[in-house]
Amino acid sequence: MASITDRHITSDLAERTLQKALDSQHLAKGGLILHSDQGSRYTSKAFTEFCESVHVTQSMSKAGYPYDNAPMERYFNTLKNECTNLYEFRTEDELYRMTKLTERTLKEAGYIHYEVSNFARRGYECRHNTGYWERDNYLGLGLGAASLMENIRYSNTRELYEYIGGTERIRGITWRNEVTEDRGEGEYTYTDEIPATNLHVSAERITRKAQIEEFMFLGLRMIEGISREKFERAFGVAIEAVYYEVLLQLQQEELVVKRAGRVYLSEKGQDLSNYVLSQFLL
Repeated sequence: MASITDRHITSDLAERTLQKALDSQHLAKGGLILHSDQGSRYTSKAFTEFCESVHVTQSMSKAGYPYDNAPMERYFNTLKNECTNLYEFRTEDELYRMTKLTERTLKEAGYIHYEVSNFARRGYECRHNTGYWERDNYLGLGLGAASLMENIRYSNTRELYEYIGGTERIRGITWRNEVTEDRGEGEYTYTDEIPATNLHVSAERITRKAQIEEFMFLGLRMIEGISREKFERAFGVAIEAVYYEVLLQLQQEELVVKRAGRVYLSEKGQDLSNYVLSQFLL
């Protein structure tokens, strides 16, 4: 067994990982079977020839079946339980001191603190998570996957055979939601029609209020915080028009900083981020 991580998942990475596994064991040639999914790094000419050269027989499941991931997910779950999650902190102060020690150690090793709970080498920040915090459009593919497209949030079905059958002939449908809004003169109910597909089990248009909340409590997870200009472009008003009292109070508590056109958490605010972010719920 071996594990190597890299910036890109390629046939070269697969070769190096397999070689590392082989080097860690002293096994008779010709007795190993490598089971994988049908990803391009495993089906490439370079990798298949490498397997032949080291006398490893390849095995693959039928396309569209996700069972190949289960053994690896179980491996990492066991790794965390048996090798990582071994210590229980007795007090919050003890946990706080360990957190600060971890932060200092990572920074001294050249890692950048770019998000409340994440560090990375420069240029290796997780684009996947950053897209969530900055509310970029993203397309989710697979069972139960979620998507955000132009402020509409979609969820795919979690039923395997329903999903497989649906992918054989994907078709557009209209998702209808009954929406009730308070427009000052009483409640108004209407049907919101949203474009979707037969793979979706829910589709919801995010309200302007929820968009503003998400912009703040997701964006402030990033150490560089949020752009005041971007807020005004997105919602047509200055950030103080919505959050004047909240920002004033958090500044007085030394939890947020307003500087150079941005709003971001102070170091103290990062430690109390759950409290700070909850203040931006309208």
